[in-house]
Amino acid sequence: MVCITGGTGLIGSRLADGFAKEGAVVFVGTRFPEKYQKSGRKIKFAKLDVTDAKSIRQFVASVIRSQKKIDVWVNSAWPKIEKSTGRLETVNSDVVAQETLHHLIGYYHCCVEALKCMKKTKKGVIINLGSIYGDLSPDFRIYKKTEISSPPSYPLIKGGLHTFTKYLACYAASFNIRVNAVCPGGVLNKHSRRFQKQYGNRIPLGRMAHPDEIVGPVLFLASDSASYVTGHLLHVDGGLHAW
Repeated sequence: MVCITGGTGLIGSRLADGFAKEGAVVFVGTRFPEKYQKSGRKIKFAKLDVTDAKSIRQFVASVIRSQKKIDVWVNSAWPKIEKSTGRLETVNSDVVAQETLHHLIGYYHCCVEALKCMKKTKKGVIINLGSIYGDLSPDFRIYKKTEISSPPSYPLIKGGLHTFTKYLACYAASFNIRVNAVCPGGVLNKHSRRFQKQYGNRIPLGRMAHPDEIVGPVLFLASDSASYVTGHLLHVDGGLHAW
């Protein structure tokens, strides 16, 4: 039984399909479940706002009523905040604070609620979606003359998430609960050719990741094949960390 937050997004939707193909019962948390209920996919959609602790508790309660337990919890949500991008000197610090709070505290509440359920069965897996920019600084040259930038809130969020993943892994280990993070590099999403080229020049494999390439590593960490893996940050980055 798998729960995925952000399961309608670029990566999260692939994760939901990947787990479903492996035969798992998948519950996707989304603010707009009615948009997806009739999509024909063998996945259940339920109301969830990760910025609202009450909503998280209600989502978990609905899953437990239906399935009695949670085996795997994947945090893939990225609640959008307007005007969060831009140069460090110009981004409103209140916006940075709001975005950082929404993400980190949202992930915190999700992990805590998942942990409570898993402690009852003395088994479970929590997987967070981190990023290369939780460990590394962006090479700002790759953003020159392109349509995107690297917002200052991003490393605050992902760096904090990486550290919390390790903290939670140590805390949960005595309950037979494993906690890890998958940390993708740049994932292709309608990026311009210029950006793809400039990014690829920075990567040993010479390209951005396809969203489907994040699925396998997550499935591995969720499986019994990773039964002795916890507190790990699995970088799926085309070799960037090797450079």
